[in-house]
This record gives sequence, C-alpha cells and structure tokens, in this order.
Amino acid sequence: MSDYIISIASSTESGSVAIHHRGKIVKSSSAHCIDRTGSLILLLNQLLKEQRLTLQQCSAIAIQSGGGSYIGSRIVTTLGKAICYTNGLQLIVLPIWSVLLQSYSPLKFPLIMMVGGGKRYTNALFLTSLNSDAKPSRIFINELATIKTKQNKKIYCFGDGADRFSSFITELQQFIWIKKKRANADNMGKLAWETYLQKNYVDIYNYHPNYPK
Repeated sequence: MSDYIISIASSTESGSVAIHHRGKIVKSSSAHCIDRTGSLILLLNQLLKEQRLTLQQCSAIAIQSGGGSYIGSRIVTTLGKAICYTNGLQLIVLPIWSVLLQSYSPLKFPLIMMVGGGKRYTNALFLTSLNSDAKPSRIFINELATIKTKQNKKIYCFGDGADRFSSFITELQQFIWIKKKRANADNMGKLAWETYLQKNYVDIYNYHPNYPK
C-alpha cells in the first residue's frame, strides 16, 4: 500500500474529491452535483487517471460524518464503503465540523459554523475556543439575532449555511461573515492522515452516517 488517501465530500450542493499523500494535497476537483453519485465517480476516475494511480495503490477512503446535506452524507457513505469493500481499503470518517475548521486559518474566536439545513434553518456549532464542549444544533435563521457574547465581541461566521443566509447575516452587527469557507475534500487531508496513522478506522459493515435530527 502507498500513503495515498482519497477524500470524498458532498455536504453541500457541490461534491468534491481530493487525493492526498501523507496529508498533503496532490490534486482535487469539484462539481455541482446534479447526479451526486455519478458526478463523484467521474471526478474520482479523472483524478486517478491524471495521477496514474489505481484504487488498489491507495490506503484509505476518507468521508465526512453528517451535518451537511442528508442525501449527500448517505451517498458519500455508500460510495466510500463500496470502494473500500471492493478494493480492500480502510474507511476513515471525519467530523464535518473539524474539516470545516481546517478551511479557516488563523482561527479567530468566537466563531459559529453553519452547514446544511433547510430554507429557514441551518445546523450550527458555536465555539468560544478549541476546548469548547459545545454541541451542534439546529438553529432557525431568525434566531441568529439573539446570539450574543458576554463582551459583545464580533462573532466570525462561515460555512455553506452562512453563505446561503448571507443577506440576513450581514445585517446583524455582531457577525463577521467569512465567505466561501466550505467542508470540501481539499481540507480533509491532514485530519485523514492523522486518523490513518492512529489506525482509527470504522467498520464498513456497521457504520451509518450520523446526522443531527
């Protein structure tokens, strides 16, 4: 086995695939997923061909746990499990919130990440520090106006949910909107490699996507 890991993400309306080598990105590609499964397979095959790699030469497939698109999470899970099963690869599952944090550097607190959701709500995680024990929750967009900090500090806000509701967020003085920060496959390399070295794999037969209710 080589030290290549394939990362697959489809937590938003777009899907992305990336090839990483020891945590460093080699190549990535993304597309608007009208047909999510077909688009992701096409992206994967194109990347492998360009890099002259086969699936058998890779060590693992990395996917994200739920929080974004429910359909996207299930499709990526099914695709990841199928590839691992047929090619003898390990399956790595990364929390979507940890992946999203990788997209924003240097980190500034407090921050609120928003992923997925419906027309009037999003799934959000509010952090005051890296050591925060906060849990993600569903928040309706009109509730954002009630979020305050003790010292009335500005709250950094990002994720595909924040992008979707940017017109509302930009009217709220307590928020600073950070544009186009997504939990894409590009941002999964470092975490996937660390997880692989720790041999923290999941059982492809029993794993099911975790999605907040």
